[in-house]
Amino acid sequence: MCPPCHKTSYLGTKCPSPPVPPNSTNLEVVWDGSLIDFDSPIEYRCKRGMKFKANFGGTKQVATCRKGNLWEKPPSWLDCVESMG
Repeated sequence: MCPPCHKTSYLGTKCPSPPVPPNSTNLEVVWDGSLIDFDSPIEYRCKRGMKFKANFGGTKQVATCRKGNLWEKPPSWLDCVESMG
């Protein structure tokens, strides 16, 4: 019996959780909590009632799980602000 084996066996093929953007961005991850396959994107959206400060027409940012459990994150996290109307 190898108790730690089953906990780490997925690490060669999946990422356990996406990166967390800074709280000040007001972004939330769109993720169901399951393991993420390599080369799979995870979306981040502004919290309800907010829009991207730099791009009001933008709807999401993406981070992608890569081999080695590494994340390809956006060059910078965009800030969300309250939408006016």
